[in-house]
Order: sequence, then structure tokens, then C-alpha cells
Amino acid sequence: MPGTEEQHVKIVKSLVLCLALAIAWTGAGWPSAALSAEGMSLEEVAKMVDSGWSDELAVKMIRTRGVEFEATVQNINKLRARKISDKVLMAVIEVASGKKPPAAKPETPPPTQKPADPKLPPPADPKGAPDFNSKPPADPKEVGKPRKKCARCNSTGLVPCPRHRVEEFVITSATKNTPTCCGGVGWVKCPVCGDKASEAMINQLKSELATRMAEWKEIDKATGLKLFHGETRHFCMHTDLPQREAAKLATQAETLIVKLEALCRNKDFSFTRPATMRFVCLGRVDSFVKFTNWFGPYIKLKPAQRMRLAQSHGMTIYGRSGYSLCVRERTGKDYANYAVNGFGHVLVSHVYGYKGRMPAWIHEGFSTFCETLVLGKPGVFSFSYDPKDVDVGGDWKQVVRKAVRAGKTVPLEALMAKSLTEMKAIDYQQAWSVNSALIYGGATKYQSLIRRIKSREDQTEALEKAYGQKIKQIELVWKNWAANQR
Repeated sequence: MPGTEEQHVKIVKSLVLCLALAIAWTGAGWPSAALSAEGMSLEEVAKMVDSGWSDELAVKMIRTRGVEFEATVQNINKLRARKISDKVLMAVIEVASGKKPPAAKPETPPPTQKPADPKLPPPADPKGAPDFNSKPPADPKEVGKPRKKCARCNSTGLVPCPRHRVEEFVITSATKNTPTCCGGVGWVKCPVCGDKASEAMINQLKSELATRMAEWKEIDKATGLKLFHGETRHFCMHTDLPQREAAKLATQAETLIVKLEALCRNKDFSFTRPATMRFVCLGRVDSFVKFTNWFGPYIKLKPAQRMRLAQSHGMTIYGRSGYSLCVRERTGKDYANYAVNGFGHVLVSHVYGYKGRMPAWIHEGFSTFCETLVLGKPGVFSFSYDPKDVDVGGDWKQVVRKAVRAGKTVPLEALMAKSLTEMKAIDYQQAWSVNSALIYGGATKYQSLIRRIKSREDQTEALEKAYGQKIKQIELVWKNWAANQR
């Protein structure tokens, strides 16, 4: 090829960029990632580079904060017009398309000896678990190589404070003196693998706690409400309910995490921290309106969205932070179900990273499974249905059992293809039953299914690989299990 070496380099760079743009453009049909309040706008990226940031620092900031715009040809061309380097453009495309950056090498070598996994007995399904008779994938790469980890803390470097039970508030807005045991954060350095990094995390948690405690006063001042604010190890609660009732809801949410840990035999669902998980449980609609008037602009919630929030039973907001919001006046006696259901939505949205909204059958099926795990039975529908079509207070096991025996359930592939607005009442109940069967039939397989779907694998392919069976066989096993539930 004629031309100088410098021209050849420029041509190669252009081809690489065009290829990346083509990938981003053809991927536009995939579910887009949630826009976080912390994500950088296109103008912020341009100004950051214009202000003299090096390419290395700019790339690090983009990967850390994320971006709130898509990697469309128009957006990339706008950045190119600002004379932004190809290196920064590639980082923007990578982040906006939901691709993970290359993993950084660990600063310290992993332990040479693999500790034993924690012995957590899984809770048994009272009616027996479905037997999918599946085999693990032959290729270990399919589910990810097992990591060497500390069995005591799951390689986090932190363990729960021994002086606080998992279900209680560690610190509240009524606390006069900060607990000396853990400084109010609920976590202490792991006695097995804790190091300077663990101490740094504790200090960071204390700094974040101080910020939030100052924020509690600002919330009350801005909303004109006198709320109760409290923190457990995993989330922060804002509520106008009495402290005893708030503590009961907090206990139910923390119990959900404990039971999921035991069921899955790991702590994949125990990743949250108060800084990134908020429970907003308000008893009255007027309190909810006042709170969202303050809270809405903070997460870029539009006025129309705030209006819909006030008219709904509750809503879960995803992104870099998870918020479970619930209004008791709208939910009545099912208030606890809506609170636990919302928390389940947040958990399944955040686990294994966030790459777009999960399919409706998993979102609704997992959250209603969480209700059953904590409260004994599900009861939450995302929409109101005609009383002729659904008995809201009925026994879902019996509803699904009769529907399966009468041949009134939809094929599994059809259920997986339905959007949230397309799901009828029986579809919600079928999704709950299917997810329950999949979890009790192999929690590790179910976790593999979630990972695969979040990596944007085809749903049918993801299910078949995770359980080692064809979808028709999986559906038959579920139907046999559901038809015999009492």
C-alpha cells in the first residue's frame, strides 16, 4: 500500500474507530443501560477534555462515572468535532455500549490455598424441589472460573459488626452517640484477610455515613417533614412511620438477604451498602409528594414521572443507586409485600452489574419469589386487574396448579417474550411459579442464568446452557412440579 508509515497508522486508527461505531450502531436494538444521575453528559465529556485533562485521566473518569448518552453515530461525530482523541472516543463507545473495560491486574497475588466454602444450609422448599436432571456445562468458561476467596468475608475484606444483629438498625437519626464498635457503619475489618485496604474501606464508609447523617437534616428541612432515618448494614431507610414499624420492615428486607445467601450458598445478593441502597417507605401520599419534590431533581426525575409515582403503589428506581419507594396509603394491608417486592427488584437489577432492564418474567418472578421467601406468599401485581380475572388475595400455588392442569398457561418461550405491559394476571403468577421452580431446582444454575441474560445472551440459549436441558424439557419439569403443589 503506498504512503508513509504515519499515514498507515492514521488509516488503521480510522478503521478501528469505524468498526467500533458499527458495533455500537448495530447494537442499538439491545436494551439500553439505565441513565444514572451520576453519568456524564456529552457536553461534560467534551468540556473535561477541553480543560486539559490527559487522555489517561479522561478515560479513567469516563469508566468510573459512566455516560448518560448512547454511542450513536451522531453523538460520536459531535465529540470528534471537538477534536477528542480516538482513545477517549473508544472509552466512550465501550462504556455507552455496556462493555466492561479490561480487568486490572490485582496489586497483591491471590492466596495460594483455596479456603473451604462457607457451610450455609439452603432452606428447603416445603413441597420438594423440581429435578431438572441437568449437568453443568462442559466448558468452565461458560459460567466463569471459580475465584479464590476468603470464606469468612467473601473476599470483601469486611465482616458484619459482631455487636449488631443483621436485622437491626446500626444507627438512626435518633442516635445520640456513634457506636464505638464499628463507628455506626455496621462493618469491621475481616480477622482473616483484613488489611490496609479494609481499613481504607471502613474509613470511606464512615465518611459516607457522616455525609448521609448531615443529609438527613437537609431532607427534613427541604421537605418540611420530620422523618425517621435509619441505617442497617445494607441500606438506608427514610420513612414517616413509627420507629417500631420501620424496624419491622428493615428486618424483613435484611432477612431476605440472609435467606438468599443461604439458598444460593454465597453472598452474591449481599453486595449493597447504605450509600447505594435507599428504602423510602412513606405512609401518606402527601408525605410522598413532598419527598419526591425534593428527591426528584436529585435523580433527574421529571415532573410527569413524579406525578405517576404519587399515583402508584410504589416504584423501584435503578441505576448506580437503587431506590425502593412505597406508599402505604396506596397499598393497605399489603404494604409489607410491596416493600419486600420492591427490594427484590433492586437486588436482581444490581447483582452482577447493570446492563439494562431484565426481562419482565424474571423481574416480576424474582421479586414475587422474594415475597414468598420472607412473608410466606406473594401478592403484588404491577397493574390493577379486573376482579373477574384475578383473586388478588388468592393462593397463587393453587391458581397456577389449576391453570397448568387446565392447559391455560402460555408456553415458556411465549412468557419470556412478553413485556411488562403485555403480562396478564396469570402471566405474573406463572412467572412467579417458574422462577420459584428454577431457583429451588438449582440456585447456582439460576444465578448462571441471570449472569448470561445480563451479558445479553439470548434468553432461550441462556436458560438451556444454565440448566443443561432443552427449553421444552425444562417446561415439562416445571409443569409437573407446579401441577403437584398443594
